[in-house]
Amino acid sequence: YGPRTTLAVALAGSGGVAEFLLVPGDRAGGGGARWLLANRYTSLGEGALFAPGNLRAVTEHPGYASLIAYWHENRYQLRYTGGMVSDVMQLIVKGKGVFSMPAAPGRPPPARLLHEALPLAFLAEKCGGASSDGRSSLLRVPVERLDQRTQLAVGSAKEVARFDEMVGPAALAVETE
Repeated sequence: YGPRTTLAVALAGSGGVAEFLLVPGDRAGGGGARWLLANRYTSLGEGALFAPGNLRAVTEHPGYASLIAYWHENRYQLRYTGGMVSDVMQLIVKGKGVFSMPAAPGRPPPARLLHEALPLAFLAEKCGGASSDGRSSLLRVPVERLDQRTQLAVGSAKEVARFDEMVGPAALAVETE
């Protein structure tokens, strides 16, 4: 969110996400930079906060258009930077909300499963949130190719379920290599 370098870490055998902050070293004393534990996040619950991705899909996906309209009509707070990682991390920091990035019908899904969707899904689920490709948890989707793409919703369980209901998996059938 600014001139900081942070690292989010979650481990399979423990709950929550640890955020580390890179702190510059003492130049005069010759000390190097070091990582300091800045925060621990253990909850990703319900809350009227949404971060929409792939907004162009609204014109081609009636379900996504309805979902965005629902959030707007119910006065959800908009979080939008255009950056998936920073938007999802902000939801984790706030402890509420949902990030969505659906596929547009007839077009390849926008997010790379292995390098983008799965790491964020893992962090969200370690905080007690949920993730989905419109059908099931992203953590259950088998990785078949390094460049495999998917749509995604990451955040509170209730809002991810709303994404599944309103957007669904239909657009996933069109993935191209």
